[in-house]
Amino acid sequence: MKIQSTILIIIFNLIHSFILTQTVDAQNNFQFKKSTINPDSFLYKIDRGLEKVFLKFQFSNNLKMNYYTSQLEERFSELDYIASNKKLGQFETTSQRFAAQAGTLVEHTVANNLEKDKIRETLSNYKNHLPKLRDLYQANSSFWMLIQHDIDSLNLYLDKLK
Repeated sequence: MKIQSTILIIIFNLIHSFILTQTVDAQNNFQFKKSTINPDSFLYKIDRGLEKVFLKFQFSNNLKMNYYTSQLEERFSELDYIASNKKLGQFETTSQRFAAQAGTLVEHTVANNLEKDKIRETLSNYKNHLPKLRDLYQANSSFWMLIQHDIDSLNLYLDKLK
């Protein structure tokens, strides 16, 4: 059984390393990885299921924090894809997933007294890039407001990390 779970972890890591291969250099030297499996892909539900399985294999608090951080990067990549390509059908859910993942990361970091400065920097990078996505839409439209809500959520999470 232990060999099977080790093999599963190795296979999952290989799959994710191939999926998250394209690094995008946004303005202000903010880099994030672009996922090739996006919310409109037929593989998306499988990928999300594998993420939940892989979370079970993160045994230490630091491993969980790193995993939550990589998941936040993936959620941001999905939000960037949805907003940039105007995939309006998945917009609300994708926006909510990003904010929820950021909250999970912050709650785990605070509860376990982990590297708050590192997480604060990560969230600040996302917060600084979100207005560029928000401004793709007319001010005060529902899509603009969804991204603004993500910005507001990141501000609250940043306050928790002080």
